[in-house]
Amino acid sequence: FCISGGSAIKSSTLELINGMGYHLCNGYGMSEIGIPSVDLSRTMKDRVLGTIGKPFSSVAYRIDCDGKLLVKGDSLCGRMIVDGLDCPMGEWFNTGDLMTRDDQGRYRIGGRASDLVFGEDGENLNPEFAEQVFELPQCKNFTVTGDEQNEKLMLIVQIDPNLDEGSK
Repeated sequence: FCISGGSAIKSSTLELINGMGYHLCNGYGMSEIGIPSVDLSRTMKDRVLGTIGKPFSSVAYRIDCDGKLLVKGDSLCGRMIVDGLDCPMGEWFNTGDLMTRDDQGRYRIGGRASDLVFGEDGENLNPEFAEQVFELPQCKNFTVTGDEQNEKLMLIVQIDPNLDEGSK
């Protein structure tokens, strides 16, 4: 049984790992709140949807008007030290993660609010979703991020040094 975490995971990755026979579920958590949810779906068909499941009984989730996940509960940290100052936590902790909730009560990560790029036409562009569209097997690494003005998405690619000229 394996749990992913850290950010959204591609459904194709979940399909591949589960298809190989490893029970991989999408988990969610951050240092301030621990691990408050894991998609505990029993069927592979549901596990590969990429949700983070429902919140554990020790926490409650709420999505604010900006689509950000708010979490409260007994398992969250009680205070944080920020720049040397003791900062008590409020009732609800704003994770900064963009979330949606399906009709089954399962939550899906939509990226981080701080990562959004604001297009010239006012559209909010999400680098994480854009990155998931690309399949670049010849690349060693790649990422999608905002430009210096945070108005356009940029694709940054690291080419494998062993790649021959004809494949580049």
